[in-house]
Amino acid sequence: MVQARLMEMEKNLNYISSREASREKEELKREARKARRRARKRQPLREALFVKEYRLAQSLIPGDNFEECRDRVGLLLLFLTGLRVRSLLLTTGGHLSKLLSFLEEDNQTLVYPGSTSADKIVIHLPGEARSLISERSKHISRLLAGRAAHEPVMSRSEGAEEVLSVSVLTRRINRIMHRLSERTRKLFRTHKLV
Repeated sequence: MVQARLMEMEKNLNYISSREASREKEELKREARKARRRARKRQPLREALFVKEYRLAQSLIPGDNFEECRDRVGLLLLFLTGLRVRSLLLTTGGHLSKLLSFLEEDNQTLVYPGSTSADKIVIHLPGEARSLISERSKHISRLLAGRAAHEPVMSRSEGAEEVLSVSVLTRRINRIMHRLSERTRKLFRTHKLV
């Protein structure tokens, strides 16, 4: 009986020591994971875009053809409204008309469809936006030319009805943001306009 009791005690001690060894092993693995995470190369933080950088980004767009006008107006809308690029593609002639009428009247709002049919994104334009809109009025008018209030304006080419794809517009605006990043030595991307 004493022999059986001693064997049982030895088994319990072996179990406890193996359990402690596995806990120590798990703790070492956890510490190693933390060390790897700390040592991993971190991406620099993305910067917020302010008016100074916005104006510099606008100056980095060369030329005045239709595509560049569309990029300039898209950049303006992203900066003023905080919309995502996907929502930007829903911009119609009515939205651009409101932007131009904001130059004469206060309290303008832009209403974009939301993610569901019942949702709406209502954007109140601040008074400070007036100067930014007036700088782009020529480009806004070019996009608006020949468009009815309900027609989308972010088309592939001048006069075309086919709307630009999200990936193409994102790529075009990110190309401008890359140039801005190189110029300012800060990290800017399309989603920093949001």
